[in-house]
Amino acid sequence: MSLVRRASLNIALKALGELGRFAWALLLILVARHLGGESLGRIAFAERLGLDTASFLEVAKASACHSQVMDVKGHMMARREFDKVQGRVDQTLKDFKLMLEQGRKAGQALPFATVYVHMLEDCVKHGEAGWDNAAILEAVRRRRSA
Repeated sequence: MSLVRRASLNIALKALGELGRFAWALLLILVARHLGGESLGRIAFAERLGLDTASFLEVAKASACHSQVMDVKGHMMARREFDKVQGRVDQTLKDFKLMLEQGRKAGQALPFATVYVHMLEDCVKHGEAGWDNAAILEAVRRRRSA
């Protein structure tokens, strides 16, 4: 994230008031970032259809579904290289469970976050807890339709 965008975000978040509200806003942004990157699950679908994943990623980045997550995590996912950790699976799982808990307390269901937690739990179950959270794609790859 550029320094200017980071400064703008800090100013906007400070306008939310007390520190607790600021922290929740950051957590919500984290959730939005991860769930927005779910579209990268299409890499697994492209692979299943026999497409070259790196080429598919470049086409997707040039389309309307382009996102910053594609820029940051796309190549990692297409190449299945999860060793350059920017955010660990287990840490992301902890954050999302915290968000679900707060959602329950506030009376707000978070269905996409719930699915994301199940996918992260699948990664942990398969020994991927210390991998970069882009490994969520491995959980997608393990899913098969009936």
